[in-house]
Order: sequence, then C-alpha cells, then structure tokens
Amino acid sequence: MIQVSLYDIDLGFQFHKLYFSIQSNSQTVETHLVSQLPISTLIEGREFKIIIKDGSITIGSISFPSKQLTKQLNLVRWITLFDPKDDQYDGNLIEDDLEQPRILLRIETSYQYQQKLSKQNLLNTNQMNLKESTQLQIDKKKLQQIIDDHKDMQNKYASLKEDLQTYKDISQSEIKKLEQERQSYIQENKVLKQQIQILKQNELPINDQQQKNGTNNNNKNK
Repeated sequence: MIQVSLYDIDLGFQFHKLYFSIQSNSQTVETHLVSQLPISTLIEGREFKIIIKDGSITIGSISFPSKQLTKQLNLVRWITLFDPKDDQYDGNLIEDDLEQPRILLRIETSYQYQQKLSKQNLLNTNQMNLKESTQLQIDKKKLQQIIDDHKDMQNKYASLKEDLQTYKDISQSEIKKLEQERQSYIQENKVLKQQIQILKQNELPINDQQQKNGTNNNNKNK
C-alpha cells in the first residue's frame, strides 16, 4: 500500500482552479479541488500517476512505475511535472527537482505505513468501541429512567383508581342511605297523614255532641 500526500504546488504562473487527480493501474482513484493542503490519498496498487489541471487544461503529470516503489519509502520531495505523453519519473528520489511546474509530494510505502495504518485503525476501533460503550451506557440509563417513570405512572394510576373506587363505594353507600331515609320519611309522613285524618274524623262527632249539650242547657235555664 502507498500513501501519497500533496503538500504544495509551484507552477511559476497564475492559475484559476487547480485539480489534483491520482491514478493507479490506469484508473482514477481520486480527484480533489486544490483548496486546502495537504491532500492525502491511499493507493492499494504498486504504481500511480498524478495529474494537475487548471480547470479542464492539463498543466502536467508524473508517473511512478512499480520498480521505483519496490523499496520502503518515507520521504518528501519536489517533483517536476511533465507532458502526460512522456511523464515517467526517472529521478532517484534523493534530490528535489528544481524545474517548474513542480509539486511537493510525500510518499510513504511498504510495512512502515501499513504498521502505522494498523495502529491507527486499532486506535480508531478502540475509540469507536469506547464511544459506542459510553453511548450504550447513556441509552441504558435513559431506558431505565423511562421504565422507572412508567412504573411510577402505573403506581399513581393504581392509587388513583383505588381512591376512585373507594369514593365510588362511599358514594353508593351514602346514596343508598339517603334513599332509605327518604323512603322512611315518606312512610312516616304517610302514617302521620293517616293519624291526622283519623283525628279529624273523631273530632267531628265530639264537636256536634258539645253543641247539642250546650243547646239543652240553655233551654233548661229558661
């Protein structure tokens, strides 16, 4: 595996919009608008080609064959760009190229980068696992809180239901008691009315007798 990083560009003339493309095995791996450097790309092949464009116009390119990338590399060099028809790099990667247009590249190959990548992947995995574990703990706490709140609501509902049932029982009992008192009052009232009626009926003959006796006494006195 090869990591290629673009650190700088020295064209020697003004440009409008630069694009950085990298190819491997004659296929474009990535294309970037050069707006912020560095730009890093990971290549799985054993050779690569870099193309720099200003808009749609190709400024130049450079190809690195596999024979130049067989040994372990970790270097930063200025590399001159050539015509895409004849752009194979023929330098020794020991000295910087001075001719423009040129690009400042970092090339990192072989086991050194793979080990670094493995360590980084392991670190990222551990960080991700820690993050997921932390999030899982947070989710568990939230879930437990929801369960506790639900239980509280159930307990409150059961207590309220029990209170309502008690109130309902008391209300029914009171209503029944009031109805009984009402019936008792009606019955007592009926009995009283009957007694009054009887008294009235008995009172009439007494009054007639008293009036009759009073008349006879008056006649005797005369």
